[in-house]
Amino acid sequence: MTTIKGSAFLTSMNLARQTHGETGLKKVLDSLSEEDRQILSSVISIGWYPLDVYVNLLTAELMEFCRGNEAVFVEQRVYAGVEQQFKTIYRVFLQFGSPEMIMARLKSVNKQYFQNVSTEIKKLDSNKFLLVYSGFEKRHRVFELILKGWWIKILQLIGKKDVRFEIQTSIGAGKEYSEYIVSWQK
Repeated sequence: MTTIKGSAFLTSMNLARQTHGETGLKKVLDSLSEEDRQILSSVISIGWYPLDVYVNLLTAELMEFCRGNEAVFVEQRVYAGVEQQFKTIYRVFLQFGSPEMIMARLKSVNKQYFQNVSTEIKKLDSNKFLLVYSGFEKRHRVFELILKGWWIKILQLIGKKDVRFEIQTSIGAGKEYSEYIVSWQK
């Protein structure tokens, strides 16, 4: 089973609370199953929880806060969450200053956030990488929006322009892997 660190849940729920108040967060939580709500009621930042529960939370936020509009979800929810993460202890990550350094650290960062997810990185050009993720299942497709927003925003935060995240093989394709090309202008 693929699991994710509790800090991801807390960031998402805190952002929901900040942007939509307790009422908005309650609507999202009420739309989830009783089992999901029980798990979410006891999440701690260092705990490991099923990715499926996080995917259910993300899907509920997408529908409740963004009316199912994925572009709005990425721009308003994911970007804001990434910015919040990098204002705290993770700001040191931005000091790496180059996409190459971020890519080099990606595997260790993923191990801090995921269990049973692996990442492969292949440099295609001086401003283009192929990312291959394994461990996600077809039902985790909404998580692709998190990947997209994370990569675009982190590269923007280190000063890259015209960042692109192109899906080559979607999580939604149901294969054992997903592939993305991340590129930017220098």
